[in-house]
Amino acid sequence: MSSILDEHVSRYILEHSLRELPILKALREEALSQNLPSMSLLPESAQFLSLLVKISRARDILEIGTFIGYSTLSMALALPPAEGSIITCDISDSCQAIANRYWEKTGVSHKIHFKLGPAAETLDSLQQSFDLIFIDADKQNYISYYEKSLNLLKTGGFLVIDNILRQGKVADLSVTDPNIEAIRRFNEHVFKDNRVSISLIPVGDGLFLISKT
Repeated sequence: MSSILDEHVSRYILEHSLRELPILKALREEALSQNLPSMSLLPESAQFLSLLVKISRARDILEIGTFIGYSTLSMALALPPAEGSIITCDISDSCQAIANRYWEKTGVSHKIHFKLGPAAETLDSLQQSFDLIFIDADKQNYISYYEKSLNLLKTGGFLVIDNILRQGKVADLSVTDPNIEAIRRFNEHVFKDNRVSISLIPVGDGLFLISKT
């Protein structure tokens, strides 16, 4: 549950809006049972991402940061049965067996193409453009990923970045953690970028919704 909002407000929002699919819940709970780091996208953020895929009619999707494949699966399930694909990349394949099993179980594995290696190198190697790009990876490189992603994003396409509020710590200047400071720099970078239209949304741990104009 997000700690950005008051606990009672957060609980009310989740109780009246979250519709986590059983297969997604099973994937998340399996990761927890195996004591994997809690780096997966929060369910409410995944639901927002899934809705964005549907309403934007995205077909070509790029994801930076796969982990257990939770957000990947959420987006893949939002694509039309006979259309669309996702390229997802991660520097590690330690969770790939779990991700593959759930992708296959839901019949979307043919839509998902996993690329192993540093995200910057993967981004530089891509030759196609994308309708939607989702970034949930190492925070120190967010600005670099953002700039490379903008070059790959179609005009009118959407870029979504997770962990923008870091449980509200970005607003507390006494917190000097390197990842928090990296997010502050990133937020300021995007705010000053006149190439895009933006909205910072307090869903989950904070999502930056960006449209390339």
